[in-house]
Amino acid sequence: MTKNNHNAILDPFLFVKSTLRNRLSLLKNYHTVLFCFDSSIYRKMKKINRGIIFSGLTGELYLMDNKIAIAGNFGIGCPTTIAFLEELAACGIKRFVGIGSAGALHNDIKLGDVVLCTGAFSDEGTSAHYPGYKLFSKPSHTLNAQLAVWFKKHQILFQKAKTWTIDAPYRETEQKLEYFIKAGARVVEMESSAMFNVARFRKVAVANMFVIGDSISDGTWKNKFESKDIKDTSRSVAKDIIHFLLDNPLQIHTRRST
Repeated sequence: MTKNNHNAILDPFLFVKSTLRNRLSLLKNYHTVLFCFDSSIYRKMKKINRGIIFSGLTGELYLMDNKIAIAGNFGIGCPTTIAFLEELAACGIKRFVGIGSAGALHNDIKLGDVVLCTGAFSDEGTSAHYPGYKLFSKPSHTLNAQLAVWFKKHQILFQKAKTWTIDAPYRETEQKLEYFIKAGARVVEMESSAMFNVARFRKVAVANMFVIGDSISDGTWKNKFESKDIKDTSRSVAKDIIHFLLDNPLQIHTRRST
């Protein structure tokens, strides 16, 4: 197998320019995206915030009047998430915060807990296609620190945790569970390691927050994904993140030419 390098045949900027054409200008004032991995959370955020739907990429964008965009309807797992992130970065988006579900690996993390991700162990196939990728990747330091300070200031309870990112959810084995717990992971989900690796490569900021919807601690599966409590907490955290983003506006002085 040949070594990776920086030269890709298809450039995401050329793709979005070809696909969106003059519609690309509609995004010129948008630099921040909230990634909603749960479609029900995405629908709720659209319902309670004024804006317009923007389609034509791997997923759907909701362009809010406050100049923050919400991303949804892009599926789950690293390949679709990264395709969408690449396209959005090519459109000029510089800051991404994700809200999704994760599974607990330890009994000290309970169903319904809110978690700020501090790093991700890659057990997925997308990251390795990017030059300089790391098996353990971190979110953007400044963005993560800002989130932690804001949530503490507003007395919103959360934990910090490293995650095991695996995009084969039905291959979470006891052997892998033991390995990643020993490595330092406390939760498991499907996208973070690739998002962090690609963010470093594309020079954009990414941070992720989770609401614990299930658990595989002790090697048994406990599930509350669809419970009202979990959904309500996820919606609340999504709204909190939007408020955080509004309180911490991103200053952009230059932009890639269209």
